[in-house]
Amino acid sequence: MESWHDGETVERIRVAGRLARRMLDLACSLAEPGRSTDEIDAIVHEAILKEGAYPAPLNYLGFPKSLCASNNDVCCHGIPDDRPLVNGDVVSFDVSVFLDGVFGDNCETVIVGEPDRDALVLVDAARAALDAACAVVGPGVCLTAVGDAVAKVAEPLGLGVVKQYCGHGIGTQFHTPPLVQHFPNRDKFTLKPGHVFTIEPILTERPTELFVADDRWSVYAQDAARAAQFEHMLLVTPHGCDLLTAHS
Repeated sequence: MESWHDGETVERIRVAGRLARRMLDLACSLAEPGRSTDEIDAIVHEAILKEGAYPAPLNYLGFPKSLCASNNDVCCHGIPDDRPLVNGDVVSFDVSVFLDGVFGDNCETVIVGEPDRDALVLVDAARAALDAACAVVGPGVCLTAVGDAVAKVAEPLGLGVVKQYCGHGIGTQFHTPPLVQHFPNRDKFTLKPGHVFTIEPILTERPTELFVADDRWSVYAQDAARAAQFEHMLLVTPHGCDLLTAHS
């Protein structure tokens, strides 16, 4: 099933995307020394419910929390816990909602307290990689352009790009084709107006291998390299694309 949607569905997805953005902004605003990601998860959970939506990660394939909080060397799918955040932590919050029959999905990385130089380089590059990838999206574009754009940002800085996890189509289902690779590849998928999908590159401080923790969700860098991830949900339009999870 492709990620193409008709006009009525797209309008519902727009609303879900805006809500996902607000909930992600809330999560990021709460990241401060002394507060746990468990606390942040609980606050965001209640905020999503008050909006008449459901936190999409909760119970998805058994995931136990309402958002993903990936700290430092956790590349993605981190489970919120009761460890207080400390100065310098690099935390990626992935917030997804289900509203009116459709999904909204986005992610952002924040640095808790005072950042160190390497953390700033990593987070700024991850944000720039997402921006560069979004800038190439439009009708008639092959999705391979996304991976090329990410690589042009990450490789000159010596940063790693996680290859095992990718973006995806989204709408009435949480994850659909196409898979959106964030590294140079030969996949063939031509975009057309009405396609909705995510771009969500994960960059690491250096190229590294990954492993999945005993909790069966948290994906770690083997050599403790820190990671940063940013994600937007995009709609292909006749003249380019709309960022459905853009800052308002």
